[in-house]
Amino acid sequence: MKLAARDEERILVIRRAQAIRDVASLRYPVPFLDQPAYAQAAYETIVEPAHHRELRDANKAEFETALNAVIRISEDPVVVERAHRYKKGQTRVRPKAAQ
Repeated sequence: MKLAARDEERILVIRRAQAIRDVASLRYPVPFLDQPAYAQAAYETIVEPAHHRELRDANKAEFETALNAVIRISEDPVVVERAHRYKKGQTRVRPKAAQ
C-alpha cells in the first residue's frame, strides 16, 4: 500500500486481499471502512472471505464484528445481503442469469 500513489491503486490493493484465504484478508480492509474513497472495496473484501465456512467458523468473533460493520455502513444491497447470510452460516445463492 505504501507504493500505491493513487486512489485507484490503493483500491486495487484492497480488492486483491479478497484472493487470500486467511483471516488477514478480513483484518486488512477494516481500517478502510470509514474512508469514503476505499469503503466499497473494503466492504467487498470483508464479505468475500466470509464465504469460506472453515475460515469464518474458525474466526467467528472477528467475522461477526466485521460483517456487522458492513451491514451497518454499506449501501450496496448485494453486499449487505451476503453479510447477513454469512452471519447466519449460510452461503450465498447467486441470482440466476437472465436467459
